Amino acid sequence: MKILLTDKEKLDLIYKLLCNHNYYFGEQEVLLDADDKEYEISKKNATPIDDFLSSSLCYEEVLISMLKNGYNLRLVDALHFAEDVDNLQIVATFNLKEIFHNLDNLQLDNNYYDDEEGVAKDILLMLTGDYDVHPVTRLMSIIFPLNETTRK
Repeated sequence: MKILLTDKEKLDLIYKLLCNHNYYFGEQEVLLDADDKEYEISKKNATPIDDFLSSSLCYEEVLISMLKNGYNLRLVDALHFAEDVDNLQIVATFNLKEIFHNLDNLQLDNNYYDDEEGVAKDILLMLTGDYDVHPVTRLMSIIFPLNETTRK
């Protein structure tokens, strides 16, 4: 079973995963990061996604705005982040097109899944509001895969 998502549903899934990513980045020893200038530009035209927080923008809403504006999110080496902020070791970068591609063309090697059915079940859990740490971590391995291809 494979789930076909609209672009809006994909953005909603990405937003929910970014809000609830919990342990995935830490397990991979990376931190989610963004270019400061691109972040500030995107913050100016970001719109609230979550009605609960509509009076102010959260970090994840600005990250979604960055992706929509064509900017990249980057994963940086967490072990060296605090030592030298000016010389970040970028492990991987992802733009919206790449993340959508990762959702549409599941790579089931080097992550937590054995088949597409498991991915589909976790996507349904996320889209219906079940933010259990295990499905979140598994789905993060699909949209932000860290393997020989993505490590730049």
